[in-house]
Amino acid sequence: MIAFTVFAINFTSCKKDDVYEPEPEPEVTVGWLLLSNKSSNTIQKITIDGSNYGTIYPGKEEIYELYPGKYEVKIEGVNREGGCSPFFVTIIAGATQAYSCSG
Repeated sequence: MIAFTVFAINFTSCKKDDVYEPEPEPEVTVGWLLLSNKSSNTIQKITIDGSNYGTIYPGKEEIYELYPGKYEVKIEGVNREGGCSPFFVTIIAGATQAYSCSG
């Protein structure tokens, strides 16, 4: 006689989850200004549109996040020696503008 074995298999039904839609990437609304101090011994004070943005030590660099637009940048030695001539930079959303000063 042939014996049959019955196996009970328990299947669970699948349920459809909500559709996953990733969050859209946020629109870039700022740009960046990268300033490098190429001097050998001058600590440089950074002023952007008349506001103090701190200092950069020799051989170092700093990046500043700014809204798009035109800015006046001044880089001068903290002891009033060294630095570079003031200049204007136009910041573009999503882009980095890079400048260095060796004075």
